[in-house]
Amino acid sequence: MRISHRALFATALLFTCTPLASATSVLFSASFDSPTYNTGSTQNIHLQDGWVINDTPTSAPAMPDQLSFFSDIDGTGDMWGALGGPVSGPNLQNVELSHTGSAALSDVGFSGTFKIVESNVSFPGRDAFGVSFKNGSSDVFRLAFEPSPTFPTQMAMAYYDSANVRTSLTQAAVYGGKYSLNLAFTPNGANADFVFTVTPEVGPGSTRTGSVVGGSMTKLALDFDVDPLKAPSAAGSNYIAWNNIVVTVPEPATALFGMIGLATALVRRRRN
Repeated sequence: MRISHRALFATALLFTCTPLASATSVLFSASFDSPTYNTGSTQNIHLQDGWVINDTPTSAPAMPDQLSFFSDIDGTGDMWGALGGPVSGPNLQNVELSHTGSAALSDVGFSGTFKIVESNVSFPGRDAFGVSFKNGSSDVFRLAFEPSPTFPTQMAMAYYDSANVRTSLTQAAVYGGKYSLNLAFTPNGANADFVFTVTPEVGPGSTRTGSVVGGSMTKLALDFDVDPLKAPSAAGSNYIAWNNIVVTVPEPATALFGMIGLATALVRRRRN
């Protein structure tokens, strides 16, 4: 059976008009190393490479207290971006170090490496940390690391949706442990389904799936949250350090351009 040029053209045109999302592009990334960053011991991450902290200084135009800083946590010279209270105490209950990036939540992928360092005896508070996908000042999705009420050396994990409904996760992070985090969202009608995997430096990873109401993300925020029953001055010297953060969104697959070329070739052949 012969297929007409018209039928082939219609098929090619159909594929051309159907977006394919098998490839991804980087919305933004951060490895917190020089020369992109000034990583001196007295430097804030605030106002470097697009990062902004919301913990305002007590008197403008001074820089915010050094809640965001650089840490060579492995002693190898590889700097990590850190957020917490070992250098300064916060003015706010909820501190955010954010970076702009606009996308539908259902299209976003996130990966990074993190380590949570516990407080010292001078400032022993146990605070929460996390990563939030935000629309303005509102969370669309937030992954939290919260002090375990049962195990003093562990941080329990949970996620919050746009209505601030909390769902516990079976995973936990141990103070001082290094973990890789991968979080990928996919569209499912009005919802955003996700696959979340956390993998320790030694041992197997653990995966959890779920679904939340979708929405638009305008920025990513790294969180440092003081116990809501205490004043910000009660924050501990604990902190979270991040490295190799990558935020991705889909882009049309190269097959799309191949179909455009096929359609063009068929038109030319038909006219000849």
